[in-house]
Amino acid sequence: MEVKQSASILVSNFGLVFKLFIYILVITLIVAAIAVGIISPILKMFLSEENVGKLIQDISADTNNFLKGNAGLYDTFYALKDDLQDFARYIFSLDWFVAGIIAVGIFVYLLYLFLFTLSSVPIADVINNSMASNLKYGFLSNFALNFRRSVKYSILKVLIFFPIDIIIFGVLFGLTYGFWKLFRSIAVLQFLSLAIVLAFGVIFASLRQTLFSGWIPRLIFHPEEGVFTAFKKSLPVVKKNAKVLIMTYCSIYFVLYLLVTVVGLFTFGLMSIIAPSISYVIVRIVELVSYYKSNKLKFYTDSVTVVDTTEYGMREEEQLTPEQIQVKERRINANIREISYDPTVEEILENPSFYEALKLGMSGELISSNTLQIRLGISSTLAKAIIKTMDELGYLESKTRFGTKKVTITQEEYDKLLLGDAKDKVKSN
Repeated sequence: MEVKQSASILVSNFGLVFKLFIYILVITLIVAAIAVGIISPILKMFLSEENVGKLIQDISADTNNFLKGNAGLYDTFYALKDDLQDFARYIFSLDWFVAGIIAVGIFVYLLYLFLFTLSSVPIADVINNSMASNLKYGFLSNFALNFRRSVKYSILKVLIFFPIDIIIFGVLFGLTYGFWKLFRSIAVLQFLSLAIVLAFGVIFASLRQTLFSGWIPRLIFHPEEGVFTAFKKSLPVVKKNAKVLIMTYCSIYFVLYLLVTVVGLFTFGLMSIIAPSISYVIVRIVELVSYYKSNKLKFYTDSVTVVDTTEYGMREEEQLTPEQIQVKERRINANIREISYDPTVEEILENPSFYEALKLGMSGELISSNTLQIRLGISSTLAKAIIKTMDELGYLESKTRFGTKKVTITQEEYDKLLLGDAKDKVKSN
């Protein structure tokens, strides 16, 4: 079900894929420019070596002999093979050059991974707002809003992922080399071994992604927690749903590989360019869907469809008769009258949902009537009345262009209001 619901959410938010694609293109150009600037002096020093010039001349001479018809294809092939082997041996004999290239490669990889990971929290936050309240936020505005938290998350993730990536690469390289040597006399089995290594790669990637799948949702729903604390607290929830997540990620990665290899042929490689953006967005969606289900929260898959993640037989409407549900609602809202006219401020202040809404806003989330309905499970009438009361008491900033508002009440004011010590302010308003 995670794949089906995630696919529906992806279609509803497909514009985010193209925004991420542009972001990837921009950071790729930036990193490429930095890499060229760093590697140029190293290449100049390398090309200034006397032996390098001689080796390049040998390669050029053998190539020209073939082009002029002075040497046959067979002789040219083996001549160039010897030239390239000599060139490779000379490169590896230069310790400073090899160390420099490796250092630049690692730096460029870490820089690219850091910049790429900066988009994780904004993407997840945009999707979360769409799932929670069907609101569409801009990627750039959300990127700026979450920048500090994204930097902390990105640094920590790079530090954790880099050694894991090295281990995975080492294991896959070892498997490839081992299979290739084992089946070197049987060409068909050599190529089959590559497919086996690919399958292992998908499994390793799925295991890695599963381990960290609860991290970003925990950060979004608990902004008061530190980045590392959110990671630690996400692990128990991930452990409960690990089997489903592993299967989901394996399915996603295999489908994306199919799209790149098969569909990419008919789109002249276009799918290969867009695939990373699709992959990254749908992975964020799967993380959020899993979190919503683990916490039994409702969410939108599109503008009209709401998914109830509570098991069907355990839903309240399945357990209680309509009369029992009405009685329960009266008990919960014993101190509030849901009537057609606007309730008074005093009546709203007697309702527990008002304080839950304040706490939701104090956690950093922008609120709206739809948000309160989804998060608190209250009616539209009550949600609008709560918003109006907050506004009258001066606890809300003006509307954003998305129709949401920011709660500005302090913890001290909240405590006084909860204890009933803010009656003077209530009466004055």
